[in-house]
Amino acid sequence: MAFCLTATTVSSAADDSTTKYFAQLRQRRLFSLAEGYCLSRLSEGKLSQGRRTQLTIELSRTLSEHARFTSGQEQTELWQRATAAIDELLKSSPQNPRRLLLQTQRALSLAAQGEHLRWQVELFPYDETLKPRAVAAFDQAILQLKESEKEAAEQLRKTGRRRSADADALSPYELRSLTNHLGFQIGQALVERAKLDPAGSPDRVATLMEAESWLSRLAKRSAEQALTLDSRLLMAESSRMRGDRKQTAAVLKSMQSENSARELLDRMKAVEARLMLDEDRATDAAQLLSRYRVERLRLPGELQYLQIEALSSLWAVAEGRKQDDLATQLTEQIEAHADRAEAEVGGFWAYRCRLLVETMRETKRYGVELATVVREARSNYSAGRIDEAVEAYGRAYETAERGDNDEIAMEIGYTRASVQLQSKNFNAAAEGFEQLANRFPKDSRAATAHLLSAYSLGRAYEQKRTKLRREKYTNALVRHRTGYPKHETMAEATWMLASLEERRLQVTRALKLYREIPVDHRRGPLAEVAVARCYEKILDRVRELERPIETWENDAIARLATMTSVYANQQSPLGIEQTEVCLRFARICLNRARPDYRRGAKLLDLIEASRIRQMREQQSDPAAETDVVKRRWKLLYQAATQLRIVTLAGGGRFDEAKSLIETLADADARDVLGILDGLSELTANADTKTRNEMGKLQFDAAQELDRRRNELKPTEQKRLDHCLGQAYVATGRSTEAIKVYESLLSQTPKDRRLLKTVAELLTDCGTRECLLNAKTQWRKLESMERAGEPAWMSARYQVVWCLFALKEHDECRKLLAVTRLLYPALGGDELRSRFAELEKKLPAKR
Repeated sequence: MAFCLTATTVSSAADDSTTKYFAQLRQRRLFSLAEGYCLSRLSEGKLSQGRRTQLTIELSRTLSEHARFTSGQEQTELWQRATAAIDELLKSSPQNPRRLLLQTQRALSLAAQGEHLRWQVELFPYDETLKPRAVAAFDQAILQLKESEKEAAEQLRKTGRRRSADADALSPYELRSLTNHLGFQIGQALVERAKLDPAGSPDRVATLMEAESWLSRLAKRSAEQALTLDSRLLMAESSRMRGDRKQTAAVLKSMQSENSARELLDRMKAVEARLMLDEDRATDAAQLLSRYRVERLRLPGELQYLQIEALSSLWAVAEGRKQDDLATQLTEQIEAHADRAEAEVGGFWAYRCRLLVETMRETKRYGVELATVVREARSNYSAGRIDEAVEAYGRAYETAERGDNDEIAMEIGYTRASVQLQSKNFNAAAEGFEQLANRFPKDSRAATAHLLSAYSLGRAYEQKRTKLRREKYTNALVRHRTGYPKHETMAEATWMLASLEERRLQVTRALKLYREIPVDHRRGPLAEVAVARCYEKILDRVRELERPIETWENDAIARLATMTSVYANQQSPLGIEQTEVCLRFARICLNRARPDYRRGAKLLDLIEASRIRQMREQQSDPAAETDVVKRRWKLLYQAATQLRIVTLAGGGRFDEAKSLIETLADADARDVLGILDGLSELTANADTKTRNEMGKLQFDAAQELDRRRNELKPTEQKRLDHCLGQAYVATGRSTEAIKVYESLLSQTPKDRRLLKTVAELLTDCGTRECLLNAKTQWRKLESMERAGEPAWMSARYQVVWCLFALKEHDECRKLLAVTRLLYPALGGDELRSRFAELEKKLPAKR
């Protein structure tokens, strides 16, 4: 029975139809529609007091009912709005003749809140916050209901049979109906409140006796009234809860002859089934509900739950007696009933049915004692009480371990550590997983647990990057690779260690590790990309340090040539990772001292042929890829187009390169920018003619794109300026290039790459003004690097060179002497040699 005002409190046919209208909306869960209609009508100024009161009550009821189907903050807000709607009208119209109805609805809203919280207590018995909230809601509701009942009875006594002259005032009939209704709701609230006390406790018995004293007055009335039958049935339920089974049976028997409505009959069957279960007559309860299902065709949620509860009791007996065949049959029946409840009823009762099934499974798997603790842990986790869940899983783990059940102990320990990992308690998770791997080394999950221990340490390192945490993470991965060399987790550990080394800029170590990952492993394709990426980084670094590059270049070409030869022979189009490998390999070929345009062109041809095949296949399944994947493909194809322009120019096919650029004229401005940016830099090692031609092509295209500048975002406009600067440099127009780059540098003065570009251009310019400015820029760059490191020493050399070029020889000598004194190595052999050559050029000191 729901806590609500019934139609008996409304006298007119119009009011009755309105009540039914809102009841139907709530039944269909059209809460927003009902709430919107109420709020819209209440906002009208010309409403009678009675109409405004009724709409406010319906709004409060709707908000209360809506709250039952939500959770968290939204639910709390709906409960608050349900009472606030009543309070606002009570405050604005203190003389409202139907004030009593508003007060009653406010109390019933609290009772409905208490009932919902009591249901939550049943679902989550280990959540200690729910019961006090439910008790408080019921106690407050009961107090307010009693006050309203007293006031209604007093008004009825004073009014007698006379009707008030005020049309909105409650009639004697309405007051009488309201008084009876309040008495029933008080009894119902007391019965629901008693369910929160332990069975057989003095508090429960006292609360139920008080409930029966309220209900007994209504139960003695004519059986033709629905409220009378509801009161009798509620008294039967109260008697059952007190343990007075004879009284319960007597009341139910007396009601059997009544021509009861289906809804009342359903509730009678529920009380009868619960009575049988109380008396350990699970077989009778199951048979009762089975017969009733045949009569009714479909059971309501509570009866479906009770049927499963009866069958579960029979299953427990069969399990205890080792009647395996019977237990199996009962299990199948229980699961079928749970599926049916989910399909036919859903909601609260279906969830409770499913919980019964899970309880049965857990009892069979873990035993009664352990299953109870596991349920407690799971309930705490579901309610978001992570610390309590971890503690309960810990107790369950200890219980399982004492029982010498290694498999279950591993399962529970694994779950506990997983919860700790998910809750970002990384160190505790790492300890838990490692303990499991060491305690149960023969378990199939031991290797995975050990890897998760390492992973947890890695997350701890990411959380706070300290040397100690990094070493713990590294050592854990090394131990895993040593301890599980043939397990499938070996490759994953290698990937994690390689990624760590790459992030730490230990690219050579990372490369070696990436190469160990099998191609057919799930990380295999990404590992191949990482191999190509590491080769690129190493080659760029060797060039930057001006060290011999042939060995590394030959190794990269040999490795990547073997890798890509497999791609060329496969039947399917290139995957996204394979395309990236080809692209990086082509870039390596073009960045050689003597660019290998032929090999680069072959790799780009492979990408293009694969792209065409892929486009054909996508026509049959256009939604096969996500937007993220499509974006990644787009960037790869833009880079491939950029490299194709370079290979054409490098091969002397300038007209074809120009034509390819011209085909971009109608493309999206951002796509064109992605291709032009850095284009001339890719020909840095080409001959003079190729560089100049490439520079002209980029310059013309960049100028054309500059006319569409307004199509680009501010950050993209900066990239376009970079393109123009690169084109100016490539075509030997250093003055214009300096202006462009200095403008960009003024916007981002701490951009090291840009600062270095400006400094190099100013140095190459060679005028006194340029050299003075270059010296300033090199000093800024020097201040951004760590003293003594190669990058710092390279910037220091340029400062010294500028002093020499400006003929500030004394200052040049002093800076050279200080640098040599503080940093004798001078950044390595190459830089030391350059310092020595510069020193020889200095004129003798006068």
